[in-house]
Amino acid sequence: MFAFTRTASKNIGPDGVTVNMDSGGLLRTPDASAATPDAIFDAIAAMTPLGQVTTPNDLAQAAFFFASPSSRAMIVKNLIVDGGLFAARRRALLDAPRAVVLCVLGLLC
Repeated sequence: MFAFTRTASKNIGPDGVTVNMDSGGLLRTPDASAATPDAIFDAIAAMTPLGQVTTPNDLAQAAFFFASPSSRAMIVKNLIVDGGLFAARRRALLDAPRAVVLCVLGLLC
């Protein structure tokens, strides 16, 4: 996706269009909640500095920011909206139960 964002910015940036993206961690949605045990969400939340799992609203707020005049000088940026999971996960994954590690890596959930 980031390569697409970069290519699109080169093509339509000269027309004044900014192209950015936002990335989330594991989202707590009705579909994900039905397929993922609460223990997984709780363990992932415990790995983040904010102690919470990302919601669809969190990602929407990032998209609203990119659509606002406040981001007019930002282009080809990836805003990671994950409560700090990406930054904290290296250490946290070493201590996490195997099922949580596989879920974070997208192999189980």
